[in-house]
Amino acid sequence: AGRRRSGGAGGAGGTVQLDERARADAWSLYWLPVLRHLSHTCRDSRSDVRNAAMMILQRTLLSADLLALGPHGWYSCFEHVLFPLSDELLKPAAEVIGPTEAPSMTATLASFIAGAERGGNPLEETRLRAAALLCKIFLHYASTTRASPEFNALWRRVLLYVERYIRAEDSELLAEAVPESLKNILLVMNDSDILRAPRADAPDADADELWRVTWSTVRSFSPNLTPDFLDQFRG
Repeated sequence: AGRRRSGGAGGAGGTVQLDERARADAWSLYWLPVLRHLSHTCRDSRSDVRNAAMMILQRTLLSADLLALGPHGWYSCFEHVLFPLSDELLKPAAEVIGPTEAPSMTATLASFIAGAERGGNPLEETRLRAAALLCKIFLHYASTTRASPEFNALWRRVLLYVERYIRAEDSELLAEAVPESLKNILLVMNDSDILRAPRADAPDADADELWRVTWSTVRSFSPNLTPDFLDQFRG
């Protein structure tokens, strides 16, 4: 059903403004608090709770109900949900203690230490899920967020978080898995012509800057990953 047209002073423009305001209110009053709560639960001291919360957060962020958010809404999501979640999970494992049913913080900390002693960082799997989620959500909504002049800056921040995940507490798992997620993003962005090499016959200042930002940032933490990587997958 189309929007109701009005011949009054507001007209169609007033209806559009109302739609935008309703969408903004729905985001700030309903969606954002729920997503923040899920994000907080993603750093619970219990691994099964963390990983379940991460799964629910991903399903929610990919919900069709959020397709209408628009660029501003998704920038807010990265700024207030996904980036803060990464900041918290990238802290030393012993500091990442969320709500717990344990009778004391001592017991909670002991569970972290026990996990580390069994081999590997107790947050390693959760960090891997969070890194994959960050990449997946960015890629899923790239066609929406690229309409904003802030797209290049958002992409660079995502790349910097990718770097932090790769270097997180000398994790071999993250060092091997996260670069594969990065390669997938680069390939999909290239295939969809979001990320493309500068063209003399079709100059585009924003696209050229995105190309430059991408490879200058990637080079700083993954020097072996170059634009030539994309050529291997061209038909």
